[in-house]
Amino acid sequence: MNQVAESKSSPLLRISLQAILIAILFIGLILGFWVLPSLKQKKVSQWVTQNGGNLSYVAEDRAAEFFSKAEYGILEYWPGVDFIDNISSINLGEPISDLSPLGNLNDIVNLIIPQFNGSDLSPLANTKSLESLCIYKSSITQLDALKQLPNLQTLIITHCDLINIQGLSSCVQLRYLDLSNTPLDDIRGLQQLTQLTTLKLSHTKVSDFKPLERLENLLSLSLRGTDISPAELAALKTALPNCIIASD
Repeated sequence: MNQVAESKSSPLLRISLQAILIAILFIGLILGFWVLPSLKQKKVSQWVTQNGGNLSYVAEDRAAEFFSKAEYGILEYWPGVDFIDNISSINLGEPISDLSPLGNLNDIVNLIIPQFNGSDLSPLANTKSLESLCIYKSSITQLDALKQLPNLQTLIITHCDLINIQGLSSCVQLRYLDLSNTPLDDIRGLQQLTQLTTLKLSHTKVSDFKPLERLENLLSLSLRGTDISPAELAALKTALPNCIIASD
């Protein structure tokens, strides 16, 4: 009788063990695909707040398009917005020197950094969804990290130490580019950004404006405070008949 009972219980035991293993696997998947990324994002949102910034989430930005408000319900309080939505926009308030916390944001679309006391943009290479990036007052000298951002459409890098823009040649979706108030003197590579409609190079040290003649979609070009000659300005106006060019 005992042998018969044991033989009957063995399959049940095996099934129970399989169920436990499946449950553990399922919980592991939840942790890997939902909880852990959400915890990382929560740390970022706390970091933004600590640095005097503000942020918005995907649902909030979509609701704003229709002049409405995102409704998260009770989930906003538990487990929290970071567990049910992704950060899409950040506007940092206080000066920062390290961008590494932003490297965990895969869905961010807009980023504004009023003052960056650093020069390393490499953490932004992981923000593949980024469409708009604004950085002011920084010691940035080059933009190589931005070559990993194929969706970038708006870029503002002003009052910085920028001298090298070769990294921008891969950002072929750019439409608005502001590099004014920088010591930039070489704009080779800009001719590849054929989708540009607005370009600002005011108060830079650019001396060769030839690459701009190939930007046929350009509608607005600012060259105030540059050393462009009357002959070069005339050549640009001929090459870009639909573009309004502002110069001294």
